[in-house]
Amino acid sequence: MVKNNVEVKTKKRAYRVDILSIKDFYLKVKIANIRKILTENESLNQELCLDQTTRPKEFNVKTFVRALEDIAEIEQERLYEEEKVMEEKALENAAKQI
Repeated sequence: MVKNNVEVKTKKRAYRVDILSIKDFYLKVKIANIRKILTENESLNQELCLDQTTRPKEFNVKTFVRALEDIAEIEQERLYEEEKVMEEKALENAAKQI
């Protein structure tokens, strides 16, 4: 569940951000069929968390959206490459049959 407009304080400033918990993040990723399992990726958690010391279990929603866009872009490139390889194999098979 996204918590909207949560105030996050640092030593110098206070920010208002939308926050998503790590468990909700992995649940949304599983529901979207991006990952099949719900195991957490520690390096990803450290990269996306608000602060590794004070808020290690919460993500900024904007960062979450950017991460999903990056994942989708990489997946799209991989699918394109697979499709290209399949077309090449089909052409090879057609050439062999002639």
